[in-house]
Amino acid sequence: MSATRKRQQSTFYHFTLFMAGKEMNSRLALQNIQEICEGALHDNCRIRIVDVYEDFEHALQERIVVTPALIVSTQNPDSRAVFFGTLQDKSALLSYLNVENGAHEPE
Repeated sequence: MSATRKRQQSTFYHFTLFMAGKEMNSRLALQNIQEICEGALHDNCRIRIVDVYEDFEHALQERIVVTPALIVSTQNPDSRAVFFGTLQDKSALLSYLNVENGAHEPE
């Protein structure tokens, strides 16, 4: 098993996706983060969805004023990053997570 795959299996990611209702860009961001979770992260993640139309206060607390926005957290409480947009270019997020783009060596 590769070192990258071992690291991925031991790291659990927490994502909070701030969406604006059913707007197209928000739906694309949700679809893309779901694909990342199911593919490259092997479901080692949890996605929490916050609709800013319903919970604007939470968005303000997190200093989110643009949607879609994805907050990325790991088990390390000091680790946090925010990505904006549809996440169509998955390489930036995967690079931050230090994860290969779904291409893993077989065991």
